[in-house]
Amino acid sequence: MARSGYLDLTESLKVIASNRWPQSVLLRSHGESVRSILPLATAILCHHFSCKQDCDCSSCVKINREHHPDLLFLLPTGTAENSSIKIDDVRLVLNRIARTPQCGKKQVVIIDSAHKATVQAANALLKNLEEPKPGLYFILTSDSFDTILPTIRSRCFVVTLPRIEDSVLEDTSDTLWLDFFQSCYPTHHEKVRVLMHCEQTRELCMSLITMWPVSPILHLADVLKEYSLDTVIFYMQQLVYATLSSRCPISRHGLLVAEALASLNDGALPLSSYSTYALLSVNDYLLSQQRIVSGPTVHTGTYQLDSLLYQCHRLFVGSAFC
Repeated sequence: MARSGYLDLTESLKVIASNRWPQSVLLRSHGESVRSILPLATAILCHHFSCKQDCDCSSCVKINREHHPDLLFLLPTGTAENSSIKIDDVRLVLNRIARTPQCGKKQVVIIDSAHKATVQAANALLKNLEEPKPGLYFILTSDSFDTILPTIRSRCFVVTLPRIEDSVLEDTSDTLWLDFFQSCYPTHHEKVRVLMHCEQTRELCMSLITMWPVSPILHLADVLKEYSLDTVIFYMQQLVYATLSSRCPISRHGLLVAEALASLNDGALPLSSYSTYALLSVNDYLLSQQRIVSGPTVHTGTYQLDSLLYQCHRLFVGSAFC
């Protein structure tokens, strides 16, 4: 296999499924594409070689709940101006990967902003990057490729991620929408481009961001009735995922998405006021409903939307007493 290329992320799932995915990969990003790393890690660890958020295998369930024992992160620490990946953090990860995987046969280490690794930290990684043990995968990301140590670059298969054209971004809100849609469809760049110009989808998302779950059920149902039920459920899930991810210390990208959503609503995201238990309960319910409405013989209408909103409201309110 070549040492570098422009891999389409959708096609890369086929490579993963065929067991030909390189064990040490450096994703050369442009900032906006960094969120593509989690679907890749999910596909590697998934028992079905999938990155679908409704996959119910034990590995994907653990990833969605942010506690997969075989998915490890190395992130820069310190102030924004002087953050770096330190040798002590690398040693902790190396100690973890020396153990047997706990949920399957694979382990994935995501190294975000690899160019921020100190020389000592980078040197400690070299042997594992060059000769990883069977089932161990490294995914490095960087938007400053030229500053990565040559010894790191030479040991990785380099993938240049596609760039979303600057012409798509007209103002600050466009940038925020881009962050959100890329988190929804991290492997479908063409779909992201289409959604950037879809006012109907933006209106749906804004209604959910500003009104769900705090607005009266019947009023919100009246606003959402013009959209298909499966689309409403999908974007509800995305809001819940972003809110949950923002509470995970290692999920910096989830935090960025949640901040983008709040910025679209003058800094407020109603979902953030609910407990993690409530969000997980609603997430499980939405997953079950997504499977139902996706069936070929299911009729969806106003009653189903009212019922969906009522059940979510019940879970949000009921969990306050748990």
